[in-house]
Amino acid sequence: MLAIIESEFQSAGLPAEIAAAAMINAYHESRLNPLAKAGAAGEDSVGLFQLNARGAGHGMATAARQDPVLNTQRIIEVVKGSQGRALLAAHAAGERSVAQFSRLFAQHVERCAACGYQSGSGELDRRAATSRQWFPGDHASYSLLAVSNPWLWLPMVTVAVVGGALGLRWYLQSR
Repeated sequence: MLAIIESEFQSAGLPAEIAAAAMINAYHESRLNPLAKAGAAGEDSVGLFQLNARGAGHGMATAARQDPVLNTQRIIEVVKGSQGRALLAAHAAGERSVAQFSRLFAQHVERCAACGYQSGSGELDRRAATSRQWFPGDHASYSLLAVSNPWLWLPMVTVAVVGGALGLRWYLQSR
């Protein structure tokens, strides 16, 4: 899933720091499970970025929102639209902190309910902490997938294995 996000953001011509922030936010939104569904009653959010049928996922069928490439492409449209202005302005102003981009992504693009939108929250701090863990030195001037730091790969491999197992369990239960 990380490779899909990185590739799609790179193909869209977006900076590495914003792609890194997207990876962090997808992890916190869905644990990188493209089949994830929001747990809140009445909420229709699904996929890597938890696209809501009444929000960023408007007009997309559930299956399309669960497709990791289509889900990522839609969030890129959001980043390139008015909700991504804060991200793009921060990058243009010279910001390079993945932690800061993760916060901005959560507040302005994801607009996650737990993030307090414009105000601070513990959820924003958790996303920033993940960014510092995944991107030591708090930058993404390199590809996440090219990093050879085993302390970085261990949590990602764990997420991949657990996410795969949960996806398989969901698939088998839904049959």
